[in-house]
Amino acid sequence: MAQFIASITNQFFYSKNQTQRNFIFFVWAVVLFLLGAIFWGYFINWGHESFLNFHDWSEITFPRLTILQNAIRQGVLPLHINDQSTLNNITNRFLAIPDIILSPQIIFLRWLTIEQFILVNLLLSYTAGYLGLLWISRRYQLSPFSLTLLFLLFNFNGHLLSHFSIGHFTWTGAFLFPWLIGLVVQVFENQPLGWRWVFQVSGLSLLILLQGGYHQFIWLLFLLVMLATISRQNWLQVVAALICSVSLSAIRTLPATINLGNLQNDFLLGYPSLNSIVEFAVSRYFPYENVLNGDLVNHYGVWETTIYIGLAGLVFLVIFGIIQVFRKRSQSNSYAPLLMPVIGLTLLSLDRVYKYLRLIFPIPIFTGERISSRIFFLAFVILVILAVIEFQKWFDQQPPSAPLFLGSLGLMGIMVNDLWQNSQVWTIKFAGNYFEPVEYISEKWAVTNFIDPNYFFLLWIGAGITILTMGFLILMSRKEKH
Repeated sequence: MAQFIASITNQFFYSKNQTQRNFIFFVWAVVLFLLGAIFWGYFINWGHESFLNFHDWSEITFPRLTILQNAIRQGVLPLHINDQSTLNNITNRFLAIPDIILSPQIIFLRWLTIEQFILVNLLLSYTAGYLGLLWISRRYQLSPFSLTLLFLLFNFNGHLLSHFSIGHFTWTGAFLFPWLIGLVVQVFENQPLGWRWVFQVSGLSLLILLQGGYHQFIWLLFLLVMLATISRQNWLQVVAALICSVSLSAIRTLPATINLGNLQNDFLLGYPSLNSIVEFAVSRYFPYENVLNGDLVNHYGVWETTIYIGLAGLVFLVIFGIIQVFRKRSQSNSYAPLLMPVIGLTLLSLDRVYKYLRLIFPIPIFTGERISSRIFFLAFVILVILAVIEFQKWFDQQPPSAPLFLGSLGLMGIMVNDLWQNSQVWTIKFAGNYFEPVEYISEKWAVTNFIDPNYFFLLWIGAGITILTMGFLILMSRKEKH
């Protein structure tokens, strides 16, 4: 019996001589997936209508989904709408707003209520993200224990919880980040990349954008620019991925250029300092709390800055995601170069840095983001994935011992407790009590299409560029395969 327990323990913690298809890993992966799905259903109150009446749920998400639902049920394109307030009073051209979900699953709006669709879409997005975590686990031979660390830090950090809580429905695009970072890590693995990699990155960028993840798409472009400047062997492929990501997204971004003259997109805030990032990572906040920007003038909701992972989570990231990665900078296949884009994205998240960049370079890639603290989340995901990979490598070199196993389980237990306690104050049911109710009237929103030549021209040209780029990438990928 003791030998059996030792064998199970070793398989749970170590990746040595372990295939990712073994029974223990499979069972544990299924258990984690189900626990995560139950959590997100609980977090969103299982699609109950009680979250109709506060913050962005009632002001943005429900109106936009109602418009999409009406268009799908009527069999028309949602080209124009009757009320501009849900589009920030910028325009009545619905498809000229890039942060609207237009991915294939919107067809479910034909049969589901808005609340049901929000729940289904969240669970589908969570599933896609979890498959990305499993892909990383298989590629880097992670143990069930390491998979659990990755699962906890990615799914239940304060950034994701707080944004979903107050109605940022299109943050589901962030669930695709494990796939993105998994591809990015390959840039520094001393192997030449080709057109299939370019296709995967640019195709993923389009999927993120179709989820309504315009902000995440902008961060992705920042990351690719930084990678192009530090990559030696694969810089040409990174540049190609950057260009193809932009051109493939034309179906959503080109129509948005019609709003450039009307857009009032003043900068709001970023992190005041590096110290504040640490503070927001280890300190819990309630949904009703506000933070000040660097000028101590504007204040905004704390959901734009919290990245809570608790002290145990922060220590884990610092030791294995930064120190351990940096220590191996001289080794072959070192991931240390990835710390440069982490630093770059972190700098962009700072209030003073990003505000002056917007003033110096008033172009859409900068002006499209007015809350720069959000950008840090992409740096955070990079650190999480690097930390778990390096932790597994370190753990595999340690001899089995009771203190090692108990210490690791203790670390995870503290992490679970911290993340759970923080999640409770951000659940839809709890957070809704701290916001002023806003009446939502579904009958108010309607599709009112009319002739609009300039708008239609940009829609057609954008669709054409996307189709041509997609065809080019498919052709080059097939040629490379053969």
